[in-house]
Amino acid sequence: MIIPKKKAAAANTPRSPDILTLTSTAGWPLDSGGEEAALKVSAVYRAVNYSAETMSVMPFYIMDEKTRAHIDDHYLTELLKMRPNEAMTPSDYKRVMDISQGLTGNAFAYIARSAVTGRVEALLPLASELVQMFFDENRHLHYLYTDPISGKVFHLLPHQMIHYKAFSRDGVHGISFLTYAREVVAKDRSAKNYERALYNTCIVVC
Repeated sequence: MIIPKKKAAAANTPRSPDILTLTSTAGWPLDSGGEEAALKVSAVYRAVNYSAETMSVMPFYIMDEKTRAHIDDHYLTELLKMRPNEAMTPSDYKRVMDISQGLTGNAFAYIARSAVTGRVEALLPLASELVQMFFDENRHLHYLYTDPISGKVFHLLPHQMIHYKAFSRDGVHGISFLTYAREVVAKDRSAKNYERALYNTCIVVC
């Protein structure tokens, strides 16, 4: 993993586009229920769980940007291999990121830095449905994160965010595999609902 170097903050915070919505479910092309509904389909759950469990045991390495050689004595080694943040182990962090990427197409982690040294102190996963992306008039990428408790919107720049993307047509917005599997998922849910209704009817009538 390559952590982007700290850059100077932008002088002016761009105005948020009017089209941004923080409660949109456009990323969930199911009839209803979104992520939770999809996970109730056994095939989806198994696929997501298998991918997450596989990713959770993959190693983290710090690499030289030019030579690509592993750097074992870098200060980030402990953070990535021992404790990405105070609430998660490395396996937890990778599992959370992979699940978000698989189900929504995007996974975000805020890069928390020391106000004194500027060094990275933690990687904090952010719920993808609370993050919006947009480009300013100069085609610079920006992120808006809405705190789910206070409702406060935070403006973040690319050097403050790690963004894992699934399949993407533009290199910025990841596309959930559910977008492509929605018909299969919807049919499977319909079949399960029909079987349940038939079973309940049989209990009453038979």
